Amino acid sequence: MARPKAFDRDDVLDKATQVFWLKGYEATSIQDLVEATGINRGSLYNTFTDKAGLFGAVLGRYTDRSSARALVANAEAGPPRATIEAFFADLVDIGAADPERRGCLLTNTAVENAFRKGLTRPSAGSRAVRTTRADRRGKRGRTRPPTPPPRPPAWSARRPPSRARRHAPAPPP
Repeated sequence: MARPKAFDRDDVLDKATQVFWLKGYEATSIQDLVEATGINRGSLYNTFTDKAGLFGAVLGRYTDRSSARALVANAEAGPPRATIEAFFADLVDIGAADPERRGCLLTNTAVENAFRKGLTRPSAGSRAVRTTRADRRGKRGRTRPPTPPPRPPAWSARRPPSRARRHAPAPPP
């Protein structure tokens, strides 16, 4: 017969959230999580399977408690513009109140994944899509090289043509 869990799952998720938020997923070790949560390695693996499982639970709890959920829940409470303005005002207040300036955990995770996958250049998004499609087809390594971003037109360095000049009638001969 299995022993009952001697820890509060929500408390463990809150502590693990802080570790992932400060260090990021890749830089966080299982030992960091064991030390921060106060549970042993076996309990961590039995409850969450692995680091990725714990991180998934952390992200789920984070999104359940996020400001975006409050926006959706309060969407019909007042005029849409006032609701959206209040949402962004709340985001600014939350960010300003955080002395460590950690930012949004979801955004931090997306940026960390982009760096880990080498998606740091502006044209990398298209390369990632092609690579992912090629991976699914089993053709890894045989994708086309990424296309360079388009060059801006020559006039953009000076000033854009005004609408009046483009559509003005031709001068009389």
